Amino acid sequence: MMKASKRLFAIILSFLIILSVTAVTVNADSEPRFELTKAYGDPGETVQIELKICDNPGITALSVSIGYSADDLELISVDNGGLFETPISLGMLTVNPFTVSWYASDSGNKTDNGTVAVITFRIREGAEDSPITVTYNPENVFDNTLQNKTFATVNGMVGIGEEPIGPPKPYFLGDADGNGELESVDATFIQRCIAQIPTPYTKAELMRGDVDGSGDLELTDVTAIQYYLCHLKTPYPIGETIS
Repeated sequence: MMKASKRLFAIILSFLIILSVTAVTVNADSEPRFELTKAYGDPGETVQIELKICDNPGITALSVSIGYSADDLELISVDNGGLFETPISLGMLTVNPFTVSWYASDSGNKTDNGTVAVITFRIREGAEDSPITVTYNPENVFDNTLQNKTFATVNGMVGIGEEPIGPPKPYFLGDADGNGELESVDATFIQRCIAQIPTPYTKAELMRGDVDGSGDLELTDVTAIQYYLCHLKTPYPIGETIS
């Protein structure tokens, strides 16, 4: 019976796939944001955290502050990520949080997305999972008309041990971002992951959206979640607690 349901669902998908891609594309216009990635390692090892800019609306200058726990991490270096032609500039690295700044040499608006800076830490003995924070003063991010631009911020983390191979349990099947609700943004994050577009989450975390249980993230998962949000039946237990 389940196989028959899956075959029927596959037929429905063939009709809905174009609509599903269109719907996700509309929702994929996320707000501009500064993101820090996550990294995992053991005490004594070095790890790298990337400062990324995503959904860039066009800016000519930025300055952000990066904070971390000095009890858990030793700052080794901050290197230019190569996103912009003009390199970044740094405040005093002995200050925590420290600043990462950039200004376009030609005073033009830049809409590039990607890695602004690469931050290297050494994990201290006795360290625990430690957040890396990114904050900024709204007056310090603007375009070439001096109009301030608003960005969301997504903090990073240095975790102790190996990176989890799957999402932490319990979770709701289909809740890709793990916020406790099933929303269209869950489908959007999955499609961004499939397209190798940066998201605030690791693929392991987004596996909460592997609703068909294939072991990978696919357009089937995207469409099934959208189907569920339209209150239509699917052959998958979307919304159920996985523990």
